[in-house]
Amino acid sequence: MKFGSIILSGGKSSRFGTDKGLFVFRKKQMIEYALEMAQIFSTKILISANQKDYLRFGYPVIHDIYPELGPMGGLYSSLMESNLALNLILPCDSPFISEELIQKLIDTYNGEEILLFETADGKIHPLIGFYHKSILESMQEHIKSKKVKLISFIRSRSHNIIKLSHEDALQTCFRNFNSQKDLPNDW
Repeated sequence: MKFGSIILSGGKSSRFGTDKGLFVFRKKQMIEYALEMAQIFSTKILISANQKDYLRFGYPVIHDIYPELGPMGGLYSSLMESNLALNLILPCDSPFISEELIQKLIDTYNGEEILLFETADGKIHPLIGFYHKSILESMQEHIKSKKVKLISFIRSRSHNIIKLSHEDALQTCFRNFNSQKDLPNDW
């Protein structure tokens, strides 16, 4: 199965206090964890970011076509630039994403436009999953109508959700850092 990878790093990081993707966590910049996972599974990698600092990683950096829209703007702009129909989306602030998690996406994928995870607490994780370029026209309509909530958009499209149980070890992959207070004591 061939797919591209898009690392979302374009957020403001206002709660974090500094650019999360470039923040050093356990001797690596946060984005490096996502890039390592993407490199295992695909050769076409894009970074969605509005800062030139991300050019140092050697991948194309895609700026938002529609600025200030949060993940929807970065996702739309990057899907527009991708030359592959299917794309793995990963956030820059989740350093615990594993090969097993991505393999579960690959093994489950059955042609839907969007494939995501739901953790045992009922939370859907829209920034880790597969997105197909077939959603672009509808996504642009949502953006032009100022309907930019990603979860609402997902519900309007053909999608599938992989539900994880409390016992599933993959649940730890979804730990992310929205503020520096979220960092573990041993970082």
